[in-house]
Amino acid sequence: MIDTKDITWLAGLLEGEGCFRWLRSRHGNGKGTPTIVLAMSDEDVVKRVADLWARPVNGPYGPYRPGNLKTYKAIVFGNQAIQWMMTLYVLMGTRRRNKIQEVVQKWKNQ
Repeated sequence: MIDTKDITWLAGLLEGEGCFRWLRSRHGNGKGTPTIVLAMSDEDVVKRVADLWARPVNGPYGPYRPGNLKTYKAIVFGNQAIQWMMTLYVLMGTRRRNKIQEVVQKWKNQ
């Protein structure tokens, strides 16, 4: 079971490091899927998010430039992403709320 403090921790993390987006289909058919992505170099933090989402950690990627760290990603998409967006919505800032509204609207219209 996910604890309230895990949700508030996740909201704070995604406010600074997350991406709420509508991922368009590669098939060019106008369809897509709601997506939340966290990408960062702290594998332990990404693993904690991936565990909350019951998803695998993707990566490591890179480093793409000398001196940069490897990065890891946790990604959730589809209906599960919508559920998380709706759960996190009230905890997010204006810019993230606007993006969540945009993604949810596209999801409803599809």
